[in-house]
Amino acid sequence: MCQDLGLQGECVETNNCLCLCYTVHAEGTDVEAAYFGELGYELQLYSPYIYNLHTLGSLKKTIGPYGSAAYNYFSPNHTEAESRRHNCQGTYVHHNPHHMPFNYRNWQPPPYKQHYKNNLLVFDKPLLIIHNKFTWEWAEPPANFIDIPTLLELVTMLKPHFAIMYIRPLAHARGYSLDDSDMLEFDDHDTLRRKHPEVLLFDELLRQYHEYDFNRLQLMLHANCDHFISVLGGNAVIASYFAGVNVVYAVKGHETEHTTEYGELYRHFAVHSEQAIVHRVRAYSELLDYVRQHYLPEDAIVTH
Repeated sequence: MCQDLGLQGECVETNNCLCLCYTVHAEGTDVEAAYFGELGYELQLYSPYIYNLHTLGSLKKTIGPYGSAAYNYFSPNHTEAESRRHNCQGTYVHHNPHHMPFNYRNWQPPPYKQHYKNNLLVFDKPLLIIHNKFTWEWAEPPANFIDIPTLLELVTMLKPHFAIMYIRPLAHARGYSLDDSDMLEFDDHDTLRRKHPEVLLFDELLRQYHEYDFNRLQLMLHANCDHFISVLGGNAVIASYFAGVNVVYAVKGHETEHTTEYGELYRHFAVHSEQAIVHRVRAYSELLDYVRQHYLPEDAIVTH
């Protein structure tokens, strides 16, 4: 794969997802890299490694799937290849994020919040982002998703205090790279339009700002936000990069088997600003309680 992509140097290749190619010369080492794994693994393992190479002046070229340019803004030469993302993990230095304690050597998350902070996506209330998904997970029906009754209860609770942005990727979204988890039909967007038209839907925002692709616009939104609700997966990693508070609904997956992962690894993504507060919940009732206690102003909290 490395040669087919035109990468130069002595290459290490992993599972047709990763290439790291090194050229040693008198002034140092040049690195060319390509990655086509899942977004969550990219942001946990690959991006911090190649950003560290960038800070050392070694990174020369990167290649990624459709829509990956925004995550690789620091690359001096990034190319998008027409490819889906696939189920594979990280670099030989940082191979698996689920093993604790994590190896932080040569690991430096990119400062996405600082880079993408903007005056364009500003609202009349503080922004709050709700991430969701509804996909097959490990060839089984969905488990890590916010169901519609819980979603509606969250919106009812939060909309007096926040401008709510709802993000659940649609397969046809401009600049969105699909992976091996097939999306399923879900009635969330239509329900929100009908019952809570004031909620901002990301797919509608993407149509409005046609000059930006999915990931660039998403990162710009996150850079202006300090309150996140997410579910297990890449979206939870993205939200944890931007400091503030991120509550993650996670009931099934490797992350749920390592109780320190959300508290240990995830809070380090925002190293270029204050550390993120990342809290995992295991039930919809627990999600609602946490949001009620930690997202609402004190005078709005009603105990049950």
